Amino acid sequence: MSWLTKLFAANKKQLNFIFPERWVDLHSHILPGVDDGAGTLEESVAMVSYAAEIGITHIVATPHFSDLFPTSRENKETAYKALKKAVRDAGIKIEIISGWEVSFTDIHVKRILDGENFTISGSNNYTLLELPNGLNRVTVIEGFFSLMIKGIKIILAHPERNSLIQQDIDIIKDLRLREVKIQVDAESIIGIHGKKAKKIAFELLKRDEVDVLSSDAHTLMGYKNYNHACKIINDNFGEETINKIINIVPSSIMGIN
Repeated sequence: MSWLTKLFAANKKQLNFIFPERWVDLHSHILPGVDDGAGTLEESVAMVSYAAEIGITHIVATPHFSDLFPTSRENKETAYKALKKAVRDAGIKIEIISGWEVSFTDIHVKRILDGENFTISGSNNYTLLELPNGLNRVTVIEGFFSLMIKGIKIILAHPERNSLIQQDIDIIKDLRLREVKIQVDAESIIGIHGKKAKKIAFELLKRDEVDVLSSDAHTLMGYKNYNHACKIINDNFGEETINKIINIVPSSIMGIN
């Protein structure tokens, strides 16, 4: 039996998972009514409440900024302030942080290069980028380099779901050598994004090339799946790995001591 088959079989196990002192979800869609994430403020609060219940201490709200979801800064800020107030009023002990998930297209990259700020609040110039399908290796490497020489630090969102990475996983090694942080989705671990994404996610974990595991939660179920994925990784790769990807590296990115 291959190591991957053993890991997939072990996904059925539900062993105890002891969450770390800090648990930072670096990628989520919890802001109400701005993209394809939470639809209402009530839904957002339910998501945050469950996240706090399972042990998450910090959530970065990263609405899409893409051709499909050209989220305005005004709408985002209104939703962010409303959610922060609702969470505070509900007595939920969790910190909500402002960020973006920016689509890596010519138009969006140009806006960043022209000085528009899409970095995660409180981080040291980190921006979460999502790769559209249809790109090639040279475009990605050169495009990322153009941002990096401007001082932008990059977190690559869920590359395991991208067709280019699925065809050539070694691109990840090249990107990490250029100090790009690699963020994998929890729902890839449990197979929701398909067999290819799951296989790549496990292979990246095996290679120690995952820097951050995030929920990418769009609904309450997203946080239930996040909790499940953490148990699977804890079981198969150990406490040191799960602590690294939900605590140590994301805390470092955010400057959380």
